[in-house]
Amino acid sequence: MTSINATDLPTHPESQPSQGRLGRLLRGWHGLILLGVLALGASAAFNWSWLVAIGAGPLLRSALPCVAMCALGLCMNRMNGSSKGEASQKGIGEANARWPSQGWQFVLCARRGCFSTVTAMRLLHSAMLAIALMMAWVAPVLAHSLEEVDQDLRDKDRYFQPVNSEAPGFTLRDAGGRVASLASLHGRVVVLNFIYANCPDVCPLHAERMAELQTMINQTPMKAMVEFVTITTDPKRDTGEVLRGYGNAHGLDPINWMFLTAAPDQPEDSTRKIAEAYGLKFTQGDDGMQMHGIVTHVIDQDGRLRARFHGLKFEPVNLVIFVNALTNRAQKPHGHPSSGFWDKLKGLF
Repeated sequence: MTSINATDLPTHPESQPSQGRLGRLLRGWHGLILLGVLALGASAAFNWSWLVAIGAGPLLRSALPCVAMCALGLCMNRMNGSSKGEASQKGIGEANARWPSQGWQFVLCARRGCFSTVTAMRLLHSAMLAIALMMAWVAPVLAHSLEEVDQDLRDKDRYFQPVNSEAPGFTLRDAGGRVASLASLHGRVVVLNFIYANCPDVCPLHAERMAELQTMINQTPMKAMVEFVTITTDPKRDTGEVLRGYGNAHGLDPINWMFLTAAPDQPEDSTRKIAEAYGLKFTQGDDGMQMHGIVTHVIDQDGRLRARFHGLKFEPVNLVIFVNALTNRAQKPHGHPSSGFWDKLKGLF
């Protein structure tokens, strides 16, 4: 009988003492899966708010089935490759048959490129575990209803005021003299504010906040679902030319933003009365300046006032998340533990 000495076995870099346990753990597909799980965990620590704000939620939901199929395909390829490798290593099989120790058999198999079915199944198990973790973290957040977002903002943003009442209507003119009304925006979420162009202090800051919100929303599919509306409370001075220049000066994109003023046949204080109907009073002084507060209003697709964000200290991402919940129009809160893993997996496909 031919004996096999340990010194005759081929060497491999993996057998060197310098390779620690961590290095072996992070090697190959196990390492990729582990790094993916760690990345998801880090994202979950931020409550996924930034993903929702940039509109990545639908992208993640679409990508999960691809991840699942790739993981399954990888494991099936490995299993298929293992059978071919075992068939081509007839000499190694004979040597293993003469050496009864399973430990030596595993070493020989690993050194010559053989891949056992057991190892392939372990890879399959690891891939499915990673997918399960992704499902557990991503699915509940992407399905948040309006009520859940509402409650979350009540708890963490003191400048957020939930509302659920009919929004006061208006019919005004844009910078080009065209008629624009709240009714004409039915079916779109409206982000509304009131300023006047001659305001020396907070109005320019409010306009820049609107531009920031518009930039965040317009980088997502919500761009086609949201309209930004600014109404001047000084229609006597804010002519069409002034309105156009104000938007350009503060970075507002006319693709889904309009600056409205009163029609020539409407009273000079008509827009201030509209602002008052929204709960915001503009008091005009003798010098033409106006005393007023700062509020950003959010109106849903059915013309109902759903939220007020007071001042300029609220987090922009919170308003974007609220608008996102309105565009999704999920109205009933749900319990996350109600559906199991298999129900979520079937739902993805």
